[in-house]
Amino acid sequence: MVKFFKNLRALGSGRFQPWSTILITVIVSLGLLMGSEALILALRYAGFHPLEVYGTGNKYLEQRLNQLDVFYKENGPARYLIIGNSKVGQGVDAELVSCAYKEVTGSPLSCVNFGFGGNTSEFLPVIFRILEEDYAPEIFVLDLIGPYQMNTFPHGKSQWLQYRSGNFSISGWMIEHFHFMRVFLRMRHWMEQPLEDYLLKAAVRDRGQLRDIGFSAERKQELLKKEIAAREDEEIFRAGRDKKLETSLAEEKSYPQVVDLVGKEKLIFFEMPLSFRVTRTLGDYGYRSERSEELSSKYGIPLIRMPDPKALPVESWMRDGMHMEREGISAFSTWLGRALAELEQPLLRRDTQE
Repeated sequence: MVKFFKNLRALGSGRFQPWSTILITVIVSLGLLMGSEALILALRYAGFHPLEVYGTGNKYLEQRLNQLDVFYKENGPARYLIIGNSKVGQGVDAELVSCAYKEVTGSPLSCVNFGFGGNTSEFLPVIFRILEEDYAPEIFVLDLIGPYQMNTFPHGKSQWLQYRSGNFSISGWMIEHFHFMRVFLRMRHWMEQPLEDYLLKAAVRDRGQLRDIGFSAERKQELLKKEIAAREDEEIFRAGRDKKLETSLAEEKSYPQVVDLVGKEKLIFFEMPLSFRVTRTLGDYGYRSERSEELSSKYGIPLIRMPDPKALPVESWMRDGMHMEREGISAFSTWLGRALAELEQPLLRRDTQE
């Protein structure tokens, strides 16, 4: 310490050596960094969670990571973590799932929606590993229908995701271990990408749900007529049994990896509905449906499927027919909560008898 202050005096007299400048710079920098980290930790302890960015390049994933981080700090591991793409992110209301579950069991369900836009088939094993290692939920509830896109999320460019995949880098290590680094990335995002910052803010504001751009009353009536007509097609859920599109083939590689990563005892499969008009044109829906049953049977993992999708209101869908509006979100989330509860009832009865 005495030598440090001598160097400071030397700095004022102009007689210090170059190595002294480096030493002082390093010490001051470390002090600032540790002070920043301590400040952020104090804020988090007080219940204020600054928005942190991991540098993944996916605003919906960033929002879900922040949401789950806060949930985990306040509640511990979630009982159920619901995984999927933007269809799940938009279509599942975790609070409604919990309320419907409570109606059957008498107890609320600790669950978090981790569906997000850009969740691709090749990324599924990556995010499952991170979630299992960091947040250890009791059960993962995975949507098998998808369809999951391919190669639309450049996760290979993220230093943090590369670090979590076993490729060491200083920046990836710092993002993983220091809150101040993630807050810094948030500030840098604001400074370097001001035109895109509003997208991140919107994802955080909407808790990962999508906002429909809307359509005219005439267009809405036209789509409702198509939806009603598609519901009258008796072959709609059986078509395409022999087809295997490129996206479904990619999913076939990912699902077994997910099972190997977390174990079949920690998984429940479910199918997130599509509008009837989209189901009719998907091309391989029949194949996807049969594949769900085969995977469930092969691994002994429960499969939850709506017995009659016509129970969903006709007005359930956004213009694209893939993502749900409020009517559909409410109906499906309520059904899902009850289905999860009913799935557990035989297990609860068996434990009681034993």
